[in-house]
Amino acid sequence: MLRSFIAAAMALAFAVGAPPAFAKSRSTGGHSLVAHINAKLKRWVRPTGKCPLGYSERLATYYWQGSRTANGERFYPDGLTVALRSRNFGQHLHVINPHNGRAVTVRHNDFGPATIAHMDLSRGAAHALGMRASIYVCVK
Repeated sequence: MLRSFIAAAMALAFAVGAPPAFAKSRSTGGHSLVAHINAKLKRWVRPTGKCPLGYSERLATYYWQGSRTANGERFYPDGLTVALRSRNFGQHLHVINPHNGRAVTVRHNDFGPATIAHMDLSRGAAHALGMRASIYVCVK
């Protein structure tokens, strides 16, 4: 689980343009990577206000590394799955990218993210939405 968290954090750092080398900081208790990512997300990623009626706008990131998900199944990077903190496993969400109008239905199978983002999409779902970096998406 820790390995998948580190992989997700590195993927997120790559997605938001963070520098590749991170040093542990005594002031943040060794969590400088997550603090750095959260600072980048707060500074550079903004809501669009373009969601249809009935959808909520949430911050989404994506990841592509890991071996097992929290519900015990194998993680497939090219699958249409999502990691959330707030829903039950197996639920489906309809996600729309407001920047280009692409939509995809994803299945919740993992807990996460460890950052301020609302959800971590798998690489396959991010590719289907046309995501190149962390963005706000419309979720129902």
